[in-house]
Amino acid sequence: MSDSQLDDRRAIEGLRAVSNPDERPVQLAGTRGSTVPTPLPQDRAQPLRSRLPTDPALRAAVLDAHDRAIAAGRETYRDPATGLVVLTALALWGNGECCRSGCRHCPYHEGPR
Repeated sequence: MSDSQLDDRRAIEGLRAVSNPDERPVQLAGTRGSTVPTPLPQDRAQPLRSRLPTDPALRAAVLDAHDRAIAAGRETYRDPATGLVVLTALALWGNGECCRSGCRHCPYHEGPR
């Protein structure tokens, strides 16, 4: 496991600790059920426009960070403006369904991409 993948795992474990107060299991990409999820469709890899920053420069930075993470097979990236950990569409696709949390890169939510 590379250093960046280890950092991703640590970040996700930290998110579990603070954002899962009712102790429900959090599924990571490829871990739900016993079947391997289908590959992420290309049209679902793009984030929902309504969930991106309106500032053009920041929007471009977010899209670049997400694209680089997806290309590297990473499940997370750091938001360029806040430094917060953001799940990629790849990570969310592995859950098998929308969690209804308003994720920026939700591949299940319908809307303009």
